[in-house]
Amino acid sequence: MMAKSSRRGEIKNILDEDERKLKGKRDLIEKRDAARIVYDQWKTLDDLFGGAEGYAFKKIAQSYIMQDILNHANSYLRKIAPRYELTAQPGSLVILVRDTEEGGVRSGNTLSGGEGFVISLSLALGLSSLAENSMSVDTIFIDEGFGTLSQEWLNSVMSALEKLNSTSGKHVGIISHIEDLQRRIPTVIEVKKKNASTSEIFVRG
Repeated sequence: MMAKSSRRGEIKNILDEDERKLKGKRDLIEKRDAARIVYDQWKTLDDLFGGAEGYAFKKIAQSYIMQDILNHANSYLRKIAPRYELTAQPGSLVILVRDTEEGGVRSGNTLSGGEGFVISLSLALGLSSLAENSMSVDTIFIDEGFGTLSQEWLNSVMSALEKLNSTSGKHVGIISHIEDLQRRIPTVIEVKKKNASTSEIFVRG
């Protein structure tokens, strides 16, 4: 009788131990499943952002900034050369030029010297407008490039710059050796070489 009672006790202990192990296993499974949910959430964010370096997120952020710059640049381009519109190549940061008169989209390396200058000028003005969100930018300088313009382009650009000054208060400084251009600028700072080591500055207008 005592042997049977002892045997029952051993069996009960074994069953109790099995129950504890089973409960422990269930707890581990629950923790694993909870950890899997958290992991999947972080994995989704990691895939969206592009890993630890955030390449994908950087590209998304850059595309938004690029579009903002293009929007500002197009507002100036419409005043200088309304037939053109800047756009970004889908999925990249490559800038393309849409010709609204002839149709189609062109890359930068197909532009003439005058067209390229006008596009670059519009982008520079657009970038300066974007910078105004964090700082005051009321003066910009343009260094040369006017020599590539035909008379028609030159007239369009100068008219747009004059309008820019009168409507927005922006001052545009032009660095150029073109005499015809200098005659159209109301205030001119002229630098003349005096000798090998010194120069003289003259202001007129």
